[in-house]
Amino acid sequence: MSDGPIFSFRDFVAGPSQEPVNLSLPPGRLEILTLSREGRRSLIRAVVTAKHHRGQMLLPPAGWTPGSDPPDRLLPRHSPPRNRVSVWLKAPPFPSLTPAESVLLAARTGGVKLYDPGRLLTPLRLGNHGDTPAGRLNELDRVKLGLATALASEPVLILADDPLGDFDGGTKRKVLDLLPALLGSSCCVYLCGGGG
Repeated sequence: MSDGPIFSFRDFVAGPSQEPVNLSLPPGRLEILTLSREGRRSLIRAVVTAKHHRGQMLLPPAGWTPGSDPPDRLLPRHSPPRNRVSVWLKAPPFPSLTPAESVLLAARTGGVKLYDPGRLLTPLRLGNHGDTPAGRLNELDRVKLGLATALASEPVLILADDPLGDFDGGTKRKVLDLLPALLGSSCCVYLCGGGG
């Protein structure tokens, strides 16, 4: 992969009173954005709508509104075969699966083969849960498993709508401090509210 940005926001305005958001993120980068709830939802919709071109994500420009189609000039005809964006969820989508099964499923549905779930579970201190269903983990471990499943498909971008918002600042910081070593060729945009 090149040393240049793998993900770009271009003049995206998160809300009527917001300043434009401009980002170019290299692999391994964590970016934290503080936005209103409406701004976070708007940005997530824009990212989901965006297309990828030559290693960059092209977002709709200022003035685009959720629900409207982005201008054709920003939508290249060819996209990578794999989904290049994953979402860091607060809880794993399949609570009856073990952490290892959850990560393997996320990897395989994302097009990643022969994946060792321990590579993500161990740094997040989830490797000792064995046969425990994901739904029976404590709240923090469920959030960390959500991160592991987001990382499993080796996306270009991980988008997080403040999955750690229910935890105190120290706990939040400890989890976010683990991210740079785990991201590899991905980058992460963490969206949080005014409390940061």
